Amino acid sequence: MDKEIKIELEFYFTFDGLIVLHSTDYRIVWNEYIKYYNKYGSNHEYYLYTVNKHDLKDFIKIKSDN
Repeated sequence: MDKEIKIELEFYFTFDGLIVLHSTDYRIVWNEYIKYYNKYGSNHEYYLYTVNKHDLKDFIKIKSDN
């Protein structure tokens, strides 16, 4: 298949279940996590999520071309 689907990664940092920051730059998100951890300590929940972001219209176009 010669069709290209653009997939972009986004990173999310959550603190106690709330989204604090999201970015396509991992370092920005990681640095924010470090700041929060140093400030609030280990008695909180910290999560880093990676999400694939893509435009579903690209999939529809490919499917309709077949």
